[in-house]
Amino acid sequence: MDDVRQQNDLHVQSGDPLIKTDEPWFRLLNILSGAIGRKIIYVLGPNDSGKSTFCRFLIENLSGQFLTAYIDADPGQSSIGPPTTVGLKLYQKSGENKKYTFLCFVGATTPRGHLLQTLAAIKKLTEQAIRLGAQRIIIDSCGFVSDGAAREFQFQLIQLLRPDHIVVFETNADIMRWVSNFKRHPGINVHWFSVSDAVVPRTFEERKCYREDKFKKYFEGAKQQELRLHRIGFHGRVPDLKNPDYFCNRLIALCNADNYVLTLGIVQEIDLANKVCRLVSPEFNPADVVFINFGSIYLTEDGKQVLPGYSA
Repeated sequence: MDDVRQQNDLHVQSGDPLIKTDEPWFRLLNILSGAIGRKIIYVLGPNDSGKSTFCRFLIENLSGQFLTAYIDADPGQSSIGPPTTVGLKLYQKSGENKKYTFLCFVGATTPRGHLLQTLAAIKKLTEQAIRLGAQRIIIDSCGFVSDGAAREFQFQLIQLLRPDHIVVFETNADIMRWVSNFKRHPGINVHWFSVSDAVVPRTFEERKCYREDKFKKYFEGAKQQELRLHRIGFHGRVPDLKNPDYFCNRLIALCNADNYVLTLGIVQEIDLANKVCRLVSPEFNPADVVFINFGSIYLTEDGKQVLPGYSA
């Protein structure tokens, strides 16, 4: 992915509608531009509220001055990696520094039912951004905010991240009111932004099509491959490996020693007797694989999500 180009006008073009920036955006940008030391910005709100457009606005205007990290924390509508992943990417305008991308596998397209994996992934990538020297870390949250479990998830995540700034795109004051409690935290600044009238909510079907298209593109050119299972650990939602209905078409991530994703794969067969996993995936180096992380969804090579026991 190329560095994002700086814009001179007041608009940000993206996959979202063309949204005119508000004055509060520039006020926060000025604060972040003039602040000393590392700053973490957590952008929070429901789906289709303009979070990602605002994050791109910050990247475009901060990366010329600072090494800027972007963490895409939405495993369903992911932009850095394929669905089921949380991603980190670094930006700097000079072009002299290497650009890094890291992916953590959540194993599903929503945090629901995978709260621990999602919490750990976002925290892990934030710490990685800090280790790599990022001075501005922008975390684009998922839209998981609307019920008790979601609010507790977000609360615990904020406790872990300790962001310097929380940006809330509000569409329902009652749902998001709990964020106001963090105004009493001496190290956290809370900013409430209105949702642009230009935002057009996407339907469930549109979100599903987006995921399928991302998966389809990811597995274009993928090949049938064999992976020897000697000294490779299993974790995640490990199925009954004696029953093909529970592992055929299961989405997995092949991960390195730091549990970062090397590639995703779709399981075809697990031969325990000969310690071999046969899968469809993009090219990878078997020597780098230390873990197989099992997700909870089943997928065809053309990106369609299916049920256990599916056969073409």
